[in-house]
Amino acid sequence: TLLIFILVWAIPGDPIRALSGERSMPASVRAALEQRYHLDQPLWKQYGYYINDLFHGDFGEDFRGREVRKIMFQRLPITAQAVRTGWLLYRHRPPQFLQPLY
Repeated sequence: TLLIFILVWAIPGDPIRALSGERSMPASVRAALEQRYHLDQPLWKQYGYYINDLFHGDFGEDFRGREVRKIMFQRLPITAQAVRTGWLLYRHRPPQFLQPLY
């Protein structure tokens, strides 16, 4: 989790600007968003909020405002199918001595 957090902050640009796109944003709206996402706090506190949210099942929102948790659950059947297929392929692989022939 620490690596992901660091990588997000290493990306050039401003998260609030990414949310607004090309549109200008009033300073009051920007301040409210910084407060909502804890961007007005030191990095160590932001990481604490991040970990706390993860432990409580809050994975945040994507740039369109959709909950990431809901998106993950929508795609869970597809992921389960991919895992099951991989497991079956692993379980039914040819014996070790025949593998060079494949």
